[in-house]
Amino acid sequence: MKMKKIYQWTLAASLGLGVFACSDSINVEPVTAIGPDGALNTPAGINATLIGVYNGLQSGDRYNRDYIAFPEALSDNGEAVDNSGRLVGENNNNPGAQFVSWNEIFRDINRANLVIESVEAGIPGLSEAEADRVLGEALFLRAFNYFDAARVYGYDPTNPQTGANRGSVPILLNGVIGSDEVELPGRATADEVYTQMAMDLQRAADLLGNGNAPFFGNRAAAYGLLSRVNLYWGNYAGVVNAATNAINEGVGTPLEANNYAAGFTNAGANPEALFELVYADDESTGVNESLASSFRSTPGFGDLIASNDLIAAYEAGDVRLGTFVVSDDPTSNGFGRMESNKYNGHNGIANVDNVTILRLSEVYLNRAEAHARLGNTADALADLNFIKTRRGIAVAAGLSGDGLVMEIINERRRELAFEGHRWFDLKRLGWPVNKPVIGTTIAPDDFRILAPIPGNEISVNPNIEQNVGY
Repeated sequence: MKMKKIYQWTLAASLGLGVFACSDSINVEPVTAIGPDGALNTPAGINATLIGVYNGLQSGDRYNRDYIAFPEALSDNGEAVDNSGRLVGENNNNPGAQFVSWNEIFRDINRANLVIESVEAGIPGLSEAEADRVLGEALFLRAFNYFDAARVYGYDPTNPQTGANRGSVPILLNGVIGSDEVELPGRATADEVYTQMAMDLQRAADLLGNGNAPFFGNRAAAYGLLSRVNLYWGNYAGVVNAATNAINEGVGTPLEANNYAAGFTNAGANPEALFELVYADDESTGVNESLASSFRSTPGFGDLIASNDLIAAYEAGDVRLGTFVVSDDPTSNGFGRMESNKYNGHNGIANVDNVTILRLSEVYLNRAEAHARLGNTADALADLNFIKTRRGIAVAAGLSGDGLVMEIINERRRELAFEGHRWFDLKRLGWPVNKPVIGTTIAPDDFRILAPIPGNEISVNPNIEQNVGY
């Protein structure tokens, strides 16, 4: 997203709720300065505020690095080699070495709330079509942020861990401009949070078209995210419905055996992308935080390589092995090992990484798992083999029940490796995380499964209870 910087008064993220602060994190073309009133009652201002929510996803604590790299480091997919010291604590599952995005998420939820309220109240000069688009994108982004908060700071409905469960995250639906408007609710239940997400996404899908896909919220992405939300929720009929709707929208083209690896390295969006963060050529994220640098020793640090266990999960001839390269840097502690090449710099420019957040193959696998859990064996196999036949490997046959579910999860690991899924999949399934390199296994009830809520949030809001172990 190539945009010029402006200044806007926005809610500070110091508490996730907090007080006013001046922020330059909202970017648009080519507005100069917008005050707190103008930001919410003009078409230019409301679009500037909406772009601020997208920009929040581009930070290093979100999808510029952590939400892609941490799930690989925390799980059994990645192995930290300590080239720069980064990702070692996460790979060792040290207490507190976890996501630190609470403040940013609730800042962006507040921005989305302000957009939603303003559009619903009416903005002079904003056409009905534009109002629907802005409102739909804001609802999509609010649900997206709530989903990340719920899966990082709370247990999933499919793996509630009742003994240590202190709730999900607070539900805040009112925009806050002044400190006198701040609410201090407690943690809602996971079911309440997932219900809200599902409502927002269905409403977003009803309002949006696909004209801005994949770089902005769109109908296919709303249905695709709803399929993922329902999977974590255990609403498998809802997964099938949402995934089918997403696929039928016709956004994205399935990657085939002959273009799979190139799909991650071409100059444009991934052909399968339903929602993708795009960076302009001059928007380098820096060698310390970029995904290319995190995963590749040339030209970066190559701090996280693929685990031997992950590489062994692929069959000979699987085209997805083409998204890995052998480290050729003799100074790297991972020299000679396999590194992910899914992020090699937009247009070949180092440290400018497009990030595909939601793509078509995941939606097929979401639906395959839901079908399997509903006992729809033939439909599950059809979706699973839709992926397998396009990856150059043998189709699955003769599987049903738990064996079929297991194969779909294994396929999910192979397909979505180094895209930020594995840790969250193991968590929602309640499966242990085996870490043979460091000689440990993280049990599903280990307190390190959840991230700690920031201490300042706990101290200011007496209704928030910290996660067990912190």
